[in-house]
Amino acid sequence: AASHASACASGALEPSRTLLNMGYSKKRASSSLRFSFSRFNTLEEIKQAATTLISLVQKSTLATFMTDNP
Repeated sequence: AASHASACASGALEPSRTLLNMGYSKKRASSSLRFSFSRFNTLEEIKQAATTLISLVQKSTLATFMTDNP
């Protein structure tokens, strides 16, 4: 599962208190993702999640670059 906050904070728009306590800025803590795994996840599922995340970050970075540099 993936989320932007812990289960007890679902629906909240506040940044992660844990990340703030670790010294991360409010902006960085607000843009974090949280992944949950269990012993039932396969290595293939984890690799697929990582591949998908990398692809999304690359597309997002390219879109941001193109918007900021027309």
